[in-house]
Amino acid sequence: MLAIGLWISDRRRIDQLKGALAFSLALALGGGLGISGLTIPGIETAVAGTLVAIGLALALAARPPLSVGVPAVALIGLLHGIVHGVELPAGRGAPGYIAGFVLASFFLQFLGMAAGRVVMHPTPRALRLAGTAVGVLGLGLLIQAL
Repeated sequence: MLAIGLWISDRRRIDQLKGALAFSLALALGGGLGISGLTIPGIETAVAGTLVAIGLALALAARPPLSVGVPAVALIGLLHGIVHGVELPAGRGAPGYIAGFVLASFFLQFLGMAAGRVVMHPTPRALRLAGTAVGVLGLGLLIQAL
């Protein structure tokens, strides 16, 4: 979620909001799907792959058009939401659980956007380094998931 915020931090504020909302709404939808019993074989591998992808996007300073970026961010949110939904703790209410992880994710995205704005203008290389770190982390998780 921090990496998503970093990735969209150089967009216009309205476009940042579109990205954050797309991720958060898809996260909530995925959470509901996971809670309802949807399971996808290899989803942990797919989620690790999303970290590699967003890390690469940051490291390469990829700036796809909004028509590509927003659906990509939404897909990442959907996959992460399904994983969260499947992990609903026993005895917890689904609406509160979903609201909690969606609000936390929204906060983390905005934290990433703020961090991106602080480091991007003086040192755009810092975003690339952050992307490299996210990608390496994702690669480690991907290897572990296999």
